[in-house]
Amino acid sequence: MTIGNKEFQGIVTKLKEWIQLNYFDIIYNSEIEELSSRQINSKIIGRKNITVIVKTTEGFIFGSYHQNTLKITKNLLPIRYKQNGGYFLFTFINFYGIEPQIFYTSKYQDYMVLYADDSENGLIGMCSAYDLRVSKSTFSSEFSFIYDTKYTSDLFVGKTKPNTFEISNIIILQWY
Repeated sequence: MTIGNKEFQGIVTKLKEWIQLNYFDIIYNSEIEELSSRQINSKIIGRKNITVIVKTTEGFIFGSYHQNTLKITKNLLPIRYKQNGGYFLFTFINFYGIEPQIFYTSKYQDYMVLYADDSENGLIGMCSAYDLRVSKSTFSSEFSFIYDTKYTSDLFVGKTKPNTFEISNIIILQWY
C-alpha cells in the first residue's frame, strides 16, 4: 500500500501550512529506491528542512520534520543527531482517527537516530518516537511523556514497543 497521489497532495498541503515553505523535492522514495540505511543516509546527511513521511501496511501515516542541517562529524554510526529545536512529529492518518496534528517537545532535546550504512535492519529513528526498520519497526511508549500531548503513545500506529508494525512506504522531502 503506497501513498497515493491524492493522499500525497493532502499531506503536502498540510506540511506547507505547518512548515511555511512552499517548494520541495522528493529526495527519497522507498517505492523506487532501495530500502536501506545507506540509501536514506546518502539522501539526508548534509541537508536541512527534511520531512520523513511513513506509511504503514495498516494505512497509518506519520512522520517528522527536521529544520536543521543533518551533519556527521565522525564516521561513527549509529549516531544520535542532537536537535536543538526546529523539529516536530506529525500524524496524518492514525489509530484514533483524529485530524492531522503536529507535536513538539518542550521538556527535552530530541535526537534523530541514523544507522550505519551497513545496518541490515535499522533505517532511521526519532528518540521517544519511531524506530524505522526494514522489518519490525516500533513506536516508543515514551512519546506521551516527552511530547506535549493529551494522547497516548499508541496514537500513531495503534501499538507501542515491544509490539511492532511494518512499513509500506517512506518518502523524504527537502523543503525550500
